[in-house]
Amino acid sequence: CLSKQNKLAEAISLVTACLEIRKQSLPPLHPLVALAVGLLGLCLSQAGRLEEAEGHFREQLEIQRQSLQDQHPNIATSLYNLGLCLKERGKNREAEKLLREAVDIQSFSLLQNDPRQIFALTLWVECLIDIGKYGTAEKALLDALHIINANELPKSHSQRSKAMLLLRRVNASKQPQSLHTASHEGQ
Repeated sequence: CLSKQNKLAEAISLVTACLEIRKQSLPPLHPLVALAVGLLGLCLSQAGRLEEAEGHFREQLEIQRQSLQDQHPNIATSLYNLGLCLKERGKNREAEKLLREAVDIQSFSLLQNDPRQIFALTLWVECLIDIGKYGTAEKALLDALHIINANELPKSHSQRSKAMLLLRRVNASKQPQSLHTASHEGQ
């Protein structure tokens, strides 16, 4: 892959050319147009051009919402990509809503305990923590850990490590409240 070889500019140029060809030769709502739009968004995101990437992820999602069923797994993937981009831009509240929708679609469209659900769940948990929704974050994190354990992912797996780190963050969020309450009870 060109992007892995630090040739993002070349990758962006090639994907842009591919997108133009697809837009000229296919109907506007064709899945291959949506795929090329999203791929360009991914390349731009890797290049740190997040504002441009966001626009492409939104375009991809719009095409898919018009051409696919509401619970289609590709929509969940697009929601995840847009949510990740928004989180990286500091737009955690908007990202949280999109990631919650991605998680909902995945829980409907994928088999129970499908490991692909872990990525959206853990990113959603990050956003929930960042906006202070610790209770919801804890519940979602327990779902992620259940899927991780059901799939017997090794301790070295990146998503297991991430989930454990997030669990520590959730638990740490409870500590100050308990200490604060205890200090006032003693007075």
